[in-house]
Amino acid sequence: MLTLRRGESTDSHFKWGKKSMKQFVVLVALAVLVPSAASAVSLADEIACKADAEKLCPGMTPGEGKILGCLAPHKEKLSDACRAVVEKHGE
Repeated sequence: MLTLRRGESTDSHFKWGKKSMKQFVVLVALAVLVPSAASAVSLADEIACKADAEKLCPGMTPGEGKILGCLAPHKEKLSDACRAVVEKHGE
């Protein structure tokens, strides 16, 4: 229960609450987005290279950049979209 002192308005309590909630939301968003941005390969990247990976790296299990490593030596055989992904990731 919120107890107010004489002369104190409820606005001061709610303003702090809104400010701290906004800060919390920003921190949570950063915590979620920063690791996502740093992840090796996005879903769009995977889709761009799916067919090339199935053709050039059959049976290769994904993870730890293995598929990108497999695709890199075959740049001349890759689709334009997949070649851009491989180059973006520095392979």
